[in-house]
Formats: sequence, structure tokens, C-alpha cells
Amino acid sequence: ASGAATRLGVAAVMTAAGLEPGGPAAWLGDEIVFGEEGESGSSLWAVPMHGCRAVAGPPHRLTMGTGQDLSPVSVATPDGLRLFYANGDRRTNIYRLPLPAAVDAPTVVALTDDAASNLWPSVSSDGRMLGYLGRRAGEPRVIVRDLATRSAIDIAVADRMSAISPDGRRIATLLEGVLS
Repeated sequence: ASGAATRLGVAAVMTAAGLEPGGPAAWLGDEIVFGEEGESGSSLWAVPMHGCRAVAGPPHRLTMGTGQDLSPVSVATPDGLRLFYANGDRRTNIYRLPLPAAVDAPTVVALTDDAASNLWPSVSSDGRMLGYLGRRAGEPRVIVRDLATRSAIDIAVADRMSAISPDGRRIATLLEGVLS
């Protein structure tokens, strides 16, 4: 690879459909998933792609609800492809959307239900461990949750999002601008 950026035409297709893409984005199989910010909140939309070269069709909506759907990340778990994302209304929590999902009635599963904000999900490759940035006692904290047992461990203070390793045994995060 040359390292040069290639325009794929995603922004033009989204704009032509009357959508305003907002970042960050995630690859979901052969699609790119974006949050789209409208007047009444935001939804996640997917744009089908021809590999990494060009747009293959019009965007289609993955979520529709209240609040803002943010920070999508996808994982191919043993039982199927999953999209994890944060949704913020008065507070922000993290959800899982099994795919493919019916556009008119997606089966969304709440993974967190805290009074505090939970952002920037990161998921192990088997879909069992979820890492995220949660606010506890007014401080941003790295939290790791075992999705099978629903138990959560408060790991450390952090500045920004975290990334959980594919095996779910390690987590990288930024603390005072330093990757830990």
C-alpha cells in the first residue's frame, strides 16, 4: 500500500441522500457505518462498499430511536456479526445490535444502564468482553464488562477511549496523554 488516502465517495452519497455523516465510523463486513446527526437526534447508517475501493449502493439506516447513536464498532462473534455503539440522550449507554437486523424493528440489547455516561465501546474478538470509558464519581474511568456474566470491573482513570485486545485480556488507554 502506498499510504495515500483514497476518496471513496461515501460523503457524497450520504449528502446526496440528505444525510450529514458524523464520525467516527466503523467497517461492518462490506459496509461502512456512520452516525448521522439530524435535528431530532442521530442514527447509525451503513453504506455498502465494493471492497475498499468504491461505494456499492445507497446508505441504509441501522438504528432509529431517540438521542444520539455514537462510536460504532463491529465484531464478528462466533454467533454472528454484532455492532456495538453508544446512545446518548440525558445519559449515554452502550448497546449491541445483532446483524442483519430488521430496519423497522431492530433487536437492540442494552449492555450498560448507568446514570453516568458510558462511551467509546471496544469489544474483544469473541464478543465476550466490553471495554468502555465510563464516568464514575465525576471521573472518566476505564470499565471492563464480561458480557456473559454482566460483571464489571473499574480498571483505571483515563482521558479518552480505550481499546480492548482481541482476546479480551488487555486494554490500552490514554492517561494524561500517554498510552498505557
